[in-house]
Amino acid sequence: MPRSFAALTLISLLFLTSGAWGSWGSFHRNDLPFTLYAVDAQTARVYPNSGFSLPPGIQAGDEVDLAALDPAARSAVAISDLQGTLPPGKTYRFVFRHEGASISVLATTVPTGFSPRGLVSNWILFGSYLLMSVLALLVLWRGHDRAAACMALWLTATLVGFAFNYGFPLDGAAGLWMQTLAIGCFTLTRVTFYVMIETLLGPALSPRARLFLRAGLVLILVLGVSTFLGGHLLYAIGGWTGLMLPYFGAVFSAAYLLPAFVLVYGYGRANEAQKPQLRWLFLSFVFLLVSIFLSNSPVLDLITSQVIQNLSIVLGISGFAYAVLRHRMVDVRVVLDRTLVYGATTALVVGVVAAMNSLALRATLGENTGLLLQIVI
Repeated sequence: MPRSFAALTLISLLFLTSGAWGSWGSFHRNDLPFTLYAVDAQTARVYPNSGFSLPPGIQAGDEVDLAALDPAARSAVAISDLQGTLPPGKTYRFVFRHEGASISVLATTVPTGFSPRGLVSNWILFGSYLLMSVLALLVLWRGHDRAAACMALWLTATLVGFAFNYGFPLDGAAGLWMQTLAIGCFTLTRVTFYVMIETLLGPALSPRARLFLRAGLVLILVLGVSTFLGGHLLYAIGGWTGLMLPYFGAVFSAAYLLPAFVLVYGYGRANEAQKPQLRWLFLSFVFLLVSIFLSNSPVLDLITSQVIQNLSIVLGISGFAYAVLRHRMVDVRVVLDRTLVYGATTALVVGVVAAMNSLALRATLGENTGLLLQIVI
C-alpha cells in the first residue's frame, strides 16, 4: 500500500473526479429510443425503452438485419449495447422488417437520463458512487494490508470505468475507443477483486490451488474480453455479428464467478474467526453478480436493467462497507468508538438501502401507486 501522501492524494483525486464525472454523465445520458435483442447471428428484435415510444412505422417485435446497417448505425448499436452514451440529437438510419416488408426508419437519440425511470436509476447510481468513494477513501488512507490495497484499486478502477462508460457522449471510432477503455478498467477490477479474495483467504488456499485458479482467471479474461469487447468491435467495424449474442457477454461476467467459487472453497478451510467475514462478503458479492450479469447480458429493456443493476450495486457496496467496519474484513486502523462506528454504519446502510428501495418501487410500480400497496411490496 503506498504511504506517500502525494500518491494517496492523486489516487483519491482520480476516483473522486471519475465518480463525479460518471455521475454527471449518467444524468445526461443519451441513447437510442429502443433496445435491440439479438435472436441469432444476424437478426435482432426491437423493443421500446421504458418511457419512450418507438419511431413511427415500426412496432415491438419487428426485426432488423444488424449486418445490413451502415457503419454509423453499427457503431451506435455497439456503443448502446455496451451501455455507453451517444451524442444528443444524433440520427441514425435503420432498416426494419415490418409485416413482411423492409422499411427504412430514422432513429434519433433521446435523453434517457431524464426519463422518469432513468432518473430513479441515476439517483441510485449516484448513491452507489457516494458509497464507493467513501469506502475507497477509507481503505486507501487507513488500510494497512494487501487486501485493503486491492479493495482500493478495485473501487478506483470501477469508478474510472464508469466515467469512460457514461461520461463521453461519442459515437464512431471515438465512442468505441471510450468503451474499450471502460472494458479495460472493468478487466482490471476482475483481477484486483480476485487478488483481494485470495489474500483474505490466506493459508486456506494451497500454492497449487492458487496457481490453478490464477491460470483459470487469465483464461476466462482472455476469452471474455475477446468475445465481449472483440465481438462488438468486429461488428461495428466490419458488420460481423457472430459474437453479439447475449451469452457471449456472460463469458466476460464469468471472471467474477471464480472469486465466488474461491470463497465457497476457502470457507470450509477458514478459521472460525474468519467465517463471519466471508459469509458477509459472499452475501454482498451475490448482489454485485446480479448487476454484472445484467450489465453484460441484458434480458430487460435498457433503463429497467439499469435500475436493477444500480440497486444491486448499492446493496453490494453497502455490504462491503459494513464488512470492513463491523467484521474487519481488511486491516483498517480507525480509532473510533466501536458503538459509534457500528451505529453509524448500520444507519448509513439501512438509510441508503431504504431510500434506494423506495425509488425502485416508484420506478416499477409508478408514482400514483397507493402507499399501502408500496408498504406491502
